[in-house]
Amino acid sequence: MWKGEEELPMGAWFLGPKSEQAGVWQEVINYIFQDYAHWRKNYFPEDPLILGRAQRRSHDVWFDKLSNELDFVLNQLKADYPFYSPRYLAHMISETSMPGIMGYFAGMLYNPNNVSDEAAPVTVKLEIEAGKMIAGMLGYDTDKSWSHITSGGTIANMEALWLARQTQWIPVMVAELCREESIAFQVGLPNGDSKDIREVPVATLLNLTLDERLNIPERLAAQCKSDDAHQWLEDSFQSSRYNVGKKGVGLYRDVGVEPVILVSEAAHYSIRKIANLLGFGDDQVIPMPVDNNFRLSIPKLEEAILGMSASQTIVAVVGIMGTTEEGAVDPLVDIEKTRKKYEKEKCKSFWLHADAAWGGYLRTLYADDPGQSDGAGKEAFENKDIEFIHLADSVTIDPHKLGYIPYPSGVINFKDKRSVLYARQKAPYILDQTNVNFFDTRVLDEAIGPYIIEGSKPGAAALATWLTHRTIPLHRHGHGKIIRQSLAGAQRLYQLINAAQFKNTRLTIRTLTQPDTNVVCYLVLLNGASLKENNTINRGVYETLSLRTEDKRHLMPYDHAFFVSRTQLRSEQYSWESVGDILISYGFTKEEYLREGLFILRSVVMNPWLEQSKAVDADYLDDFVKFLVLKATKIAESLIASPLAV
Repeated sequence: MWKGEEELPMGAWFLGPKSEQAGVWQEVINYIFQDYAHWRKNYFPEDPLILGRAQRRSHDVWFDKLSNELDFVLNQLKADYPFYSPRYLAHMISETSMPGIMGYFAGMLYNPNNVSDEAAPVTVKLEIEAGKMIAGMLGYDTDKSWSHITSGGTIANMEALWLARQTQWIPVMVAELCREESIAFQVGLPNGDSKDIREVPVATLLNLTLDERLNIPERLAAQCKSDDAHQWLEDSFQSSRYNVGKKGVGLYRDVGVEPVILVSEAAHYSIRKIANLLGFGDDQVIPMPVDNNFRLSIPKLEEAILGMSASQTIVAVVGIMGTTEEGAVDPLVDIEKTRKKYEKEKCKSFWLHADAAWGGYLRTLYADDPGQSDGAGKEAFENKDIEFIHLADSVTIDPHKLGYIPYPSGVINFKDKRSVLYARQKAPYILDQTNVNFFDTRVLDEAIGPYIIEGSKPGAAALATWLTHRTIPLHRHGHGKIIRQSLAGAQRLYQLINAAQFKNTRLTIRTLTQPDTNVVCYLVLLNGASLKENNTINRGVYETLSLRTEDKRHLMPYDHAFFVSRTQLRSEQYSWESVGDILISYGFTKEEYLREGLFILRSVVMNPWLEQSKAVDADYLDDFVKFLVLKATKIAESLIASPLAV
């Protein structure tokens, strides 16, 4: 383990914007391939060569064809965005790290399928280890939690809400069993009381705490004092008329309750998609207003939760730890306080999920380095909601975003691994389940396929994630160095934008809000112009600073000095209640907003070279703002019919 920050050189972790580390990369890639070829040659070396020299010489024509097609696609790829460059300040994508690329390349050659340890005896273990590293970084107990790699945040969020649904019905199934078998069994209620489970209303059973949901089967098995109690419970669950996995979400209607999911208006669109796929329906996602910083409004959330009707049951509340559009961090600690209040006053609880696909790696700033003394390197960045993210029952995080790892690599983390057991599907070719105790969590480290949404998935992603986090540790003196620079860069861009001056006094540029993370949103404003005209100006800036297609050809990026992304605030997503104060401060009316929406420019500041570039007199953030001012002025002058008064 490295002991000092100076021994973790961030510049060594990436190829470099000018391929400065190309020699090292070429050497390592060649080493990996030679090692792989050597492995093939030495597996039963006495086996005959199937492809002789004469036969190989006959392949030249086909290789010529391959080379031509490869040259074609390599040329086409030059029309891609230069994500690696400090000039790219657009979407949530940047450099990929050396261990990420090397790990993926090595894993890709062996091509393991991480559906089970039979198809991937090495990389399934690495996936579990990588999950433990990330869970530990988030603050979870790695002995009690369970994490695995998904294709991305959407699947990770879906697994979280899937398990929220599955575990919600455990107490109802047990209550049915106890009534049928005349078993008196005490269940712990969210308000601290206890009661015979047979007498508890279904609406309350559906909203016990997660810990109580998962404890109930174990306590009942212990109470029965039978060697086959666990098998008896599993059989009863499989045949239960309240098994939501078998019977479907119509069960909610059958027992007279309406399932809802609460999330902020700024949530990723995947939440509605997931509600659709899980059978709840889009309409069961209740959007909560946001404040002026685009964080979920706690007063509105508390009002909604405590005002739930007797027929409504909360499947989950989702806190967004880094919204996709604004990078805003929801007040997770206050959401947890609201949950405790709900438990005390209404005797009901809910699953709390943190969608930290974007912001999860900010937790490295609070993770201790075993080689440093306590408190060494404490951060100026303070965010209690990131620090206490482990309050959530599940957390989504995307290594292929702020983990700087190649796609696809998302991770879902469950605080209590027992919850995952209720997702199990029978797959005899993956796992011999004849001797598997349904309640034994040890099986989760072997054949993960029966417990997750995806089936076949690349072991290469697991290897890339594992190697990256082994060599760039998930603490503030390791990976935290990248995060620290990214956050500092975003704050500097925020300040530069607000200080920008236009020669024309009618033009200004305003930030939407001070960034919580490293996403900066802003717009050019023309004093006296309508919202529609201002949208036209900002759309023109975006189109100028992005690649376009002409005559079905992708334009090359070489004449584009900088790149930005964009988003739009629309009333279908953001209510006037949430954004009205901001729109009024810009001089726009409610009627204009409802009709036009607000077009916003957006820069994600995650390139690892922005700070180092200043040492060689290249200040890309300052240059970008100056370039932005220049382009915005020209666009405004060309798009507004009347000349701009100076």
